[in-house]
Amino acid sequence: MRPSPRFSLAVHAAKRLAALPIAIAPSRPLFIIGCARSGTSVLKRLLGAHPDIDAYPSEANELWHPTSYPWAPSEHRTPPLWQAPAEFTADSLAHWPTAHGERIRRVFGWHQRLRRRPVFLGKSSMINFMLMDVARLFPDARFIHIVRDGRAVAFSYAEKEHRKLLAAPAVYRAAGAWYDKDALIRHMGGLWQATLAEIDRTGAALGWTAAGHRHVCRYEDLCSDPAGTLAELLAFIGVARPAPAPAEAVRDMNHKFRERVSPALLRELTEALAPTLAVHGYDSQSA
Repeated sequence: MRPSPRFSLAVHAAKRLAALPIAIAPSRPLFIIGCARSGTSVLKRLLGAHPDIDAYPSEANELWHPTSYPWAPSEHRTPPLWQAPAEFTADSLAHWPTAHGERIRRVFGWHQRLRRRPVFLGKSSMINFMLMDVARLFPDARFIHIVRDGRAVAFSYAEKEHRKLLAAPAVYRAAGAWYDKDALIRHMGGLWQATLAEIDRTGAALGWTAAGHRHVCRYEDLCSDPAGTLAELLAFIGVARPAPAPAEAVRDMNHKFRERVSPALLRELTEALAPTLAVHGYDSQSA
């Protein structure tokens, strides 16, 4: 879904105002995190429809990774994030311009001020391996971690990225980031596990659970009971007014991986992901 012109104008204005030497930061910052293709975008749209929540309309990856995003036309100092997330993220942070963290704070702060909403909401699937830095920039931030069945994530993520590989094969081959479709699905399954482990590690180090700074929800629960899931999330955020009725159907798309992944690969993927699937309440059967 493309941002509305009004939202685009707010982003443009916020970036211009951020150039002013005025200290400003978002109040009650909230970030949606989780592996890509886990439902982060639909969750942001649903929460962003609430009149008390200012949802930044893009993932702001040009702010989080100013010299590394988008990857294909960048300098390719590292493989893409999906292939080597820790290496990509460390390199991206090392090449932030001077005082860039303050610029991010000002852009988000101005955007919220222009939209006049008490809660700021950002989401990016490209910040999962830099959450320590996000927490330092926004010490009062809260995080919603949305989790989806790793087999569905692996299939969907591979579908998306494989199209990029086919569009620029020479670029990906030169970077050692070329995979056939099945190999990419296997790799994305491992990335799903690594991402959840990294978020858990950071959350434990920062004491998110004890401080009430992290709420975990599942994509499948959002699809089956959007009203109930949103009510839980608004209680976590501390927003009193109820959420408006969803303007879009929240459809569970997990059927795709069962229909389109070969039985042999599905069994292999299920076995590899079984421990993490079980932790998050997923049936570890391949059927």
